[in-house]
Amino acid sequence: MSNVIIPDSVVNIGKYAFAGKLGLSGINIPNSVTSIGDSAFYNAGIVSILIPDGVEISPGIFVGCRNLTSIVFPNNLKTIADHMFNGCASLSSITIPDSVENIEKYAFKGCTNLRSVTIPNSVKKIDSFAFADCTNLLSVIIPSSVENINYFAFENCNNISIIFKDYYDKPLPTGFPWSAINAVSSIWNTAS
Repeated sequence: MSNVIIPDSVVNIGKYAFAGKLGLSGINIPNSVTSIGDSAFYNAGIVSILIPDGVEISPGIFVGCRNLTSIVFPNNLKTIADHMFNGCASLSSITIPDSVENIEKYAFKGCTNLRSVTIPNSVKKIDSFAFADCTNLLSVIIPSSVENINYFAFENCNNISIIFKDYYDKPLPTGFPWSAINAVSSIWNTAS
């Protein structure tokens, strides 16, 4: 089972549909699919995936997918759901779509190979532990659209540089853990 082609007749991929399928390296999701259930690919061997536009994505769909290196999101995605990439150790870069408004709890926790993230101007909130334990995360650019960064969002990201872009005319996000500032190597406030 190295690559699965889902037939056009499928509308939903259910909870835990491919959970634990370590031999699954790729999957073709047709445009007919409208939703993917919780933990659908939990601990699967999936390497890359393209999710078509219009698909509703549930929390934790890729938890523990240690081989996942590449994902193409649907253009209409509003939320990087809870635990979406928790433990995806091979994920080294991610392009968050411009449609995303929220990055929820534990979304990228434990993505130990993740090096840099650029948050799009659409994002308003980065929730608790969103990037916790991303031990190789070196830089994050946070646009002025971000209004709230919850505590521990960057827990154990000890070498990170956080760049707040275009915040000169507005306050920095609420909830940012200024008391835990020793967890980051540097913070910058820059103009475009």
